[in-house]
Amino acid sequence: MAQSKFLTNNATLFIKANGDVLIKRRRLLSGAGIVAGLLMALGGLAILVNAFSPFSLFSLLLGVILPISSYFVLRAAWRGLREPNILIEKSAQRVSLKPMWGSEGARHWYFSELAGVAIWHSGHFVIGSDAGDVSQVDVYKAGVVLSGGQPISLVEIPDKKRDRVAEILTEATGLGLIQLEQ
Repeated sequence: MAQSKFLTNNATLFIKANGDVLIKRRRLLSGAGIVAGLLMALGGLAILVNAFSPFSLFSLLLGVILPISSYFVLRAAWRGLREPNILIEKSAQRVSLKPMWGSEGARHWYFSELAGVAIWHSGHFVIGSDAGDVSQVDVYKAGVVLSGGQPISLVEIPDKKRDRVAEILTEATGLGLIQLEQ
């Protein structure tokens, strides 16, 4: 395998010359989500404080809804920020999940504990335009499957990148591609 990198929805797969694959999360979106959530909360509080000078029901509702909805934005952004980086070590024959902060929660699976590589459908999202055109985009997860049949998701991918990611993971692990029942 030549040294290269491959971009997916929320991660970059760095393929090293020795065959190791580092799956590194793109954290910029999570950082932007935290900034947006904090701005929503502060803006909502400012609207709420100003809603009582000349009383306005609309300002009061907006001032309450913005801080509450900012909680969900902050929670999703924080979860994305804390997702671990993943290292598939070909020479050590193991998959390692390493959290962003500290070694607490690091997990390892040796290739001998794995049944294979799998790609499964995880959902879809709808894209609409001003012209009324609506299209549905399928999203898949790629990962490894434990010998007991439990899948471990490593990366989320769009439909058009399924084959390439499957090729990268099977080559890095030396395991075959297996079909999961959904």
